Amino acid sequence: LDVSYNALTSVPETLGRLSHLRSLTLSNNHLTSVPKAVGNLLQLERLELYFNRLTSLPADLGKLRKLKRLDIKRNPLKSIPAAVRQLEDV
Repeated sequence: LDVSYNALTSVPETLGRLSHLRSLTLSNNHLTSVPKAVGNLLQLERLELYFNRLTSLPADLGKLRKLKRLDIKRNPLKSIPAAVRQLEDV
């Protein structure tokens, strides 16, 4: 699912219902946060969040054990949760 370049300022929590999603691109928007529900996308292998306005990431992203690519460049992040840093295959 690619919703990049849409000037989005938020993403609905219902996104977490897409349980079979393998790739999610939310890049080049105006997001200031990522919904915790993204942590429910347990089949996700690729998450692209670059070029947004994110200052933090939800610790729930640490549940994404199949994640192989997490792109968070060009965001004013203040920190990355330990659970996210511990993802082994990213």
